[in-house]
Amino acid sequence: MSIARFILTPIAVLTVFFITALFSYDIARTFKIWPDVFVGPVCAASVLLVGFVVAPRRKIATASLIFLVGSYTAWFQIRGYFPEGGPKAYELTKIPAIASISTGLLVLGFLILYTRSNHLPNRTPEPTA
Repeated sequence: MSIARFILTPIAVLTVFFITALFSYDIARTFKIWPDVFVGPVCAASVLLVGFVVAPRRKIATASLIFLVGSYTAWFQIRGYFPEGGPKAYELTKIPAIASISTGLLVLGFLILYTRSNHLPNRTPEPTA
């Protein structure tokens, strides 16, 4: 069971990332929210939560690895531009990357507090049968 969950973790994380990105982009457009700042944090939170839940063992280590990979990707790969209509329209900005990294750090902190406050063993118990 744990080998299947070990294989399932990256597949689940990537699947949730793409599905969340598609739906959150539509939500941002519907409510006229700046998509660059909305999609990243929503994806960061959902990916960390799914990685934490699906990981068979070392849930905090798994979530931390997902956070580090996501932070690197957000900082070096995301090119955000200020929205049109403002004084800095179409200028590059790191605000979307900072929002994504901040949300990921906040969610990771909450996961650590949740694990410690509930005295979770940081792993999913194996069935005894």
